[in-house]
Amino acid sequence: MPVRPRLRAARLQPPDPLNATVGRLVRPDLRGAGAVLKALAREWREDRVTGLAAEVAFFSMLALFPTLLATAAALGSLGNLVGGELAAKAQTTVLTALDRVFTDDASEVLEAVQGLFTERRPGLLTLGTLGALFAASRGFVGVIRALDEAYDLEERRTWFAIIPSAVVLALGSVLVAVVMLATLVLGPLLGGGQEVADAIGLGDAFAFFWELLRAPFAFVVLVLWATTLYRLAPDHHTAWRRHLPGAVLASTLWLLVSLGFRLYLRVAANGNEIFGVLGGTLTLLVWLYALGVGLIVGGELNSILIRRREARDAAV
Repeated sequence: MPVRPRLRAARLQPPDPLNATVGRLVRPDLRGAGAVLKALAREWREDRVTGLAAEVAFFSMLALFPTLLATAAALGSLGNLVGGELAAKAQTTVLTALDRVFTDDASEVLEAVQGLFTERRPGLLTLGTLGALFAASRGFVGVIRALDEAYDLEERRTWFAIIPSAVVLALGSVLVAVVMLATLVLGPLLGGGQEVADAIGLGDAFAFFWELLRAPFAFVVLVLWATTLYRLAPDHHTAWRRHLPGAVLASTLWLLVSLGFRLYLRVAANGNEIFGVLGGTLTLLVWLYALGVGLIVGGELNSILIRRREARDAAV
């Protein structure tokens, strides 16, 4: 008989009497923030965050290439929606980024991705997506188990019940990646926003404000998707808003890590032998590892805040 999910009672801390009295009237003070940081450091050690992140990074790396093929197949179909010129712009951006990351380490994969952009074969998108989903689902099984650990949950679902959830999360990730990339490269409404602005004489103003809003847009999308992961992946469902703090933290860490990754690529592209010795593939694995750390730390923060709230509510 499967074990019912529950928060591990050993992790619960005695409620703070002061917070129990005025918790609904005032915000947590600096002392409360310090307690959260101490709890986060303790959870880091007890839950082996670095080990869990390494597991997530490994399986994510295995799922990366088929996911790239599926994403390329989806982007290859953009021409039917936005026209050949805008679709070519998005495809060039993807190929340039892949060339910077993998250099000569995965030339066959890059050729396959480029082929998906140029060829138009019936069923290509469907087959590529299905292959990516099945390959990526194993990576998301690791994500699910890592977040169960972060939320201090005992998994009650069987492996066969976890797989559909992992496939759904993999599908969602592919869709989010495609929509986000297409919007960042082409603009709102897949380039239609600029056309509308030009038609009403606001083309320059639209372009200016979109440049300002591009980064906030990416951050909001990341926060929404991270919140979805925290809400659906663990075997314990609470209100969506309870997962927002960790989603904001994880998204912030993801962006910082990605900026560092981008900086490294720029340095390596300049031919610096010292920085380029790691190679694109190994650097990508380190990047995935750092993303995994951010994801798990966000889950740990949510778990701490949820337990503190439950303890405070129980004492009132």
